[in-house]
Amino acid sequence: MNKLLKKLASVALMLIGFGGNQLAVALACDLPQTSLSNATLVALNSNTKFEFRQQIPADLRFHKILVVSALNGSMLTAKTTTGESFSVDLSQAKIVRRHGGASSLGEISIGDKLSVFGTRDLKDPMQLKASWVKNLSVYFGRVSGVIQTLSGNQITLAERDVLSATTVLTANTKYAGNEKYTVNTWADLKIGDHVLAEGLKDDAVRTLKTESVKLLTRPAVPETNTGVRGEALIGPTCPVEHFPPLPGCSDKPYVGKLEIFTKAGTFVKEISTNEQGKFETKLEPGIYVISLPGNTTLPRLSPVEVTVKEGQMTRVELMLDSGIR
Repeated sequence: MNKLLKKLASVALMLIGFGGNQLAVALACDLPQTSLSNATLVALNSNTKFEFRQQIPADLRFHKILVVSALNGSMLTAKTTTGESFSVDLSQAKIVRRHGGASSLGEISIGDKLSVFGTRDLKDPMQLKASWVKNLSVYFGRVSGVIQTLSGNQITLAERDVLSATTVLTANTKYAGNEKYTVNTWADLKIGDHVLAEGLKDDAVRTLKTESVKLLTRPAVPETNTGVRGEALIGPTCPVEHFPPLPGCSDKPYVGKLEIFTKAGTFVKEISTNEQGKFETKLEPGIYVISLPGNTTLPRLSPVEVTVKEGQMTRVELMLDSGIR
């Protein structure tokens, strides 16, 4: 036993006796054959650390695999696979995650599977006091999937059309893009993005408290035929108008620039007409206003409002006033 004590940094021993700065101890398995005359003596000094544990009767000790059905502070209700229900006190328990690492009560959710060690209550064997708990459902993991929904601080991911997890983004979540797209915040993510999320995973409730999100791929945006096309003409071209127009007095193509604004007045873009006065440009669906550049004196054009619909090129005819009278 002396050789064993030299090899071990710590060992569970039973106290046989003590005196001065020495303890008489024995391994629990040697107790029937050990007395003060043949016990091992352990010298103590000012750096010696002690941990005293009560000897618990074997019939009160327990180890069970339980599934959490209710939570109330440090108390929980959990069931075995056979349906037995226990009340478990976790107030003094050490809690760890599935692959090790410190955990806490805050990481336990209804549905989590726990490996619980502790003692039974003497009066009620269905009351358990846990000393050590491993949450088998919680661990540091990763989910690779396609974003299905974006809502506030939550992203729903699916892999091969099967729900993988709901990822919860926090203020500490780190983001990374790829060689083509920059991702600095959750607002840079889009539905359809394929991402890799890493963080604290809870299999029971299918959530991932995300520490990092990396964009892997983003689907190409299909070309849409949405916008406006049309023709811009200037008239009159002669001092006196005739109907039908006299030869050489027909309206002429306007060759120049046009400006497009949103209905609220926000500048969108500037476009140019060709030699036939024709123009075409792509726009997102919405209501727009087409006008001449602000520094244009002649010709004149009253702003024209146009509604652009998804998948359509809206036709617009612009008639500019030349100012000839």
